[in-house]
Formats: sequence, structure tokens, C-alpha cells
Amino acid sequence: MPIIYTYPTATPVSADLLIFSDTSETDPVNATRSCTVGDLVSLVGDLVPGGGTVTDITLDFGSTGLLVGGESEEEISTNGTFTVTGVLDTANGGTGTAADLTGVVKGGGEEGVFSASDVVLTSGASSEVTGILPLANGGLGLGSFTKGDIVYFNEADTSLTRLTVGDTNDILTVLAGVPAWGQVDDIAVTSIDVSGGSTGLTFSGGPITTTGTITMAGTLAVASGGTGIGTFTSGGILYGNTTGAIQATSQPTHGQLLIGSTGTNPVLSTLTAGANITINNSAGAIEIVADVAGGIYDGSGSLGGATVVSTTTNDLTFTATTGDIIFNNSVAPNPTIIIDGATNTVGMGGNANLIDQLSLYNQIGSGNTTALGIQGSNTTGNQIGANIIMSGASTSNTGLKISTSTAATNYALVTDGGSVGIGTLTPTAQLDVVGSIFVSNAQTIGRDNGTTRNANIQFTDVGPLGNPVIVFRDGGSDLAVIDGSGSVGIGTTSPSTNADLTLEGGALAIKETTTPTADTDYGKIYCKSDNKLYFQDGAGVEHEIAFV
Repeated sequence: MPIIYTYPTATPVSADLLIFSDTSETDPVNATRSCTVGDLVSLVGDLVPGGGTVTDITLDFGSTGLLVGGESEEEISTNGTFTVTGVLDTANGGTGTAADLTGVVKGGGEEGVFSASDVVLTSGASSEVTGILPLANGGLGLGSFTKGDIVYFNEADTSLTRLTVGDTNDILTVLAGVPAWGQVDDIAVTSIDVSGGSTGLTFSGGPITTTGTITMAGTLAVASGGTGIGTFTSGGILYGNTTGAIQATSQPTHGQLLIGSTGTNPVLSTLTAGANITINNSAGAIEIVADVAGGIYDGSGSLGGATVVSTTTNDLTFTATTGDIIFNNSVAPNPTIIIDGATNTVGMGGNANLIDQLSLYNQIGSGNTTALGIQGSNTTGNQIGANIIMSGASTSNTGLKISTSTAATNYALVTDGGSVGIGTLTPTAQLDVVGSIFVSNAQTIGRDNGTTRNANIQFTDVGPLGNPVIVFRDGGSDLAVIDGSGSVGIGTTSPSTNADLTLEGGALAIKETTTPTADTDYGKIYCKSDNKLYFQDGAGVEHEIAFV
């Protein structure tokens, strides 16, 4: 068979072919020839023993991924050119992709290689990188561990060393320069000694290098949490002395108490009884009793200074069988407060002649001026309140005034004659109000004879016409109404909206009068002594109203 391959001549010609024939042994002249593709067919016959003709050539790439003429194989029967396309599969030594590859290239199995941004060291339980990273490259040099392993570096190794977990009660020690597990018994103690420092404690018997005993002595100082003292008096009471040793008193006798003494240590002492007082001291008890049957004070005693009587869950009770309980002041008049034990009445203000259950009297100044006040503090801390004041001449009945504690004038006054003034101290009627009076919706002002509400005025927010109204009533009957729109109804509560005045009865009585004075823009209807009806216009012209 002939062998055909390209072989450029010394002076290359495009598409030169060099042909070796198997006749080279018998026909050296025709053994090797140079020709072009176009001469290939005619040359074959000369090279092949017996001659012959090439009828077709087929190029078949099979499943390699390469294509010729768009197919996996192509045949040329006369002449032509094979055009190879496609992508060579990875199974045949190709990349399996026609894409440009940059950076890290990864294999995709039968799908071909691809570009990746990095290499995935682990993906679940798998890894793209195998082997063990050496210590010199930042790794551990180890591929697996057991639970509890400790890793340490030994300079003689090329990888870190694993120390497996120790046994129970093992402690980590150093042996020959590397970590090691060991028992406490395996650790040798060469010397033990104890020092008390500044605690006040001392220790003897040390240092111990084999066996022995260290003995503690001394007294633990206060600064180290001790008492600074080694013995105490039986039953004594302890007290501090700055940073010095704790002090102890002698054993207290009956009734002795530890009582402070300014600038020095406290002392044990018993209570001293005052006037009319007896103190009985016994084991664990102190009894204080009055010397008189009537109590601690029988009228001759006194409380000096700022005296406070305090109770816990019990009541503080003052009992006067037939006499009085009296609180006096050092400045007259007295008594300041008196509780009459016979009449159960209370008086304040320096008058023991009690009439009412609670009586208030003036203390300072002339005349009958006495005040009952209620006070408190507002959010700014200022005192606020209200007063009820009785004032007037010293020999006559007086009025009762109501005001606030800081008001320049009084808000209300009830005089001795029964008149009431609101906003004025000089009422001129039974009720004299300087200011406005407001009543709630559907409320009335009127006369009540005890059984029937006779004449009254009712104020209503919304009347029949939808406006506020004033209704004049007689008992339960409505006599007249003034609507908020200005309409007036007499004998009806629903006056006409087309007139200012509605007379439900139909009759209007006009008293005889003289010609009135004219008012511009206003007309007037009136009746004169001739029993005729007249109309006066705004210009003052009088017109007789005649009925035809």
C-alpha cells in the first residue's frame, strides 16, 4: 500500500504531497513521487502494483464530537475538500467545550471542562482537593482527629502532633518540653511553706520538703475580716474601733443598755426615772410605770421640748371619765383645743363655753372673725386652699364668707339677715349675683310652693325649631317661648318662622297711648284715646288704619 504524507520540497509548492509506494524495491524510479492533490488519483495507478482507480474517500469522526460537512462523516468520490468543525470530546483528548477558558479550569466529567472563580476545597462530604496540606504551607500536616485530641507543635516534626484525650482526673503537664497528661500523684512537690502576711496570722513548721505539719497561730486582723482579739468577756457586747481590734464591754447587769457617748466609745448604763416615774429593771426586761393612779401626768406635769408620741398598730387613746381633755398654749387665749368629756363637744380657738359639736373661735384681734380653712400644696409646692370665714362686729351676729386662701376679695357671703351675695359683699336682695348665671340643659329657674312648680323659666339647648330656646312655663304648661332665631311665640312653643311674633290665641290687646316719638327705619302700630288704630312710619308720619 502507498504511504502519503506532506513533505515540503526544498522549494515548497502549495499542497505538496510525498508518496512512498510498496514498489520501491522493484521499481526505485517510481517509488517516491511528489505531486499535488489533483494528481493524486492518476498517480495511484502507477504506484500500486497492477494499477487501479480511487473511486471515493470517506472521513468518519464517529462519536469524537468532531464533524465534517456538518455530519460525523463525509465521502468524496472524485475530488473535494474535507472541512472539519465541532468540539473534540474529553474522552478523545479534547476539552469538550468551544467557550474561551480563563482563570481556574475545572473538569466537568463528560460535560467538558469549564472556567471557575476558585477551587472548592469542600462540598458537603466531598472535596476537590485531595491529600494533606503540609505544615510548611500553612496546614496541620494531619488528616484526621479523634474526639478530645489536643494539637501542639514539636519543632522536630514537619507536622503538628496529636495528644489524645487524657483519662478522668488527669491534668495537663509538660514532659520533656511538650504537653503530656499525668495524674496528680505523678507530680513531685519539692517544698511547701505558708506565710500569714499582714493578716495577723503566723505559720510554723515550714518549709516542708518531704512530710510534716504546718501550724497556724496568731489573731486574724480586722482588716482581713477578723476581730483582732482572741478572747471575750462572757456576755459582753462587741463594738468596733475603726481598724483596731474589736472592743467588748463587761457583762451588762439588769436594765443596762449600751448608750452612745459623743466623741468616745459607748457605755453601759441604766435609764434614769423622771418625775412621777418608776423604772423596774429585771432579767431581760425594763418596766416603766407612773407613780399616780391618774396616769403619768395628773395636772401638774408637763412635756418639755419637742415631744413625739408614736404608735404602731395600736391606738393612742385619751380617756376623760367626767373631765375634759385640754391642749393649752403658752400664749393666751386658752384652751387651744378642748374636748368636753361630759358633752362630747370639741372647741378650738380659746373658748371653753362649747355650744355646738364643733365650735371655732377667733384667737387674735377684736370682733367675731373666725376661719375654717382647707389647704394643700399644688405642683409647684405653693400653699393653696379655701376658707369659710365668720366676721362682723363683736356684739352682733355676723355673716359667713367663702373665699380662697389667696383671694383679694371673697367669692360668696351669707349675711345675718339671710341675704346671699355671690361676687359681692353687699347684697341688696335675698340673692344678689355680680356675674353670669348658667344652668344645664332643660333646667329651670322658678317658684316652687312645696307641691307644685308654679311659674318658672326653662332653658333648653334645642327647641322645636332646632335652636336654643327660653320657655316661660306655669307648672307643666308652656306659656311663651323665645326661639334662638329671634322668633317669639305666645301660647305656642313652635312660633312661625316667617314672623317675629306668633300669637296662638289670635288676639292682641294694645293700650291707648299718645303719638310716640319716631325711630328711623322702624314703623309703629298703636291705639290712641279716640279708639282708633294708627301706623307711624320711620319718618314720623302718622297714618290712620281704616278697615273697609
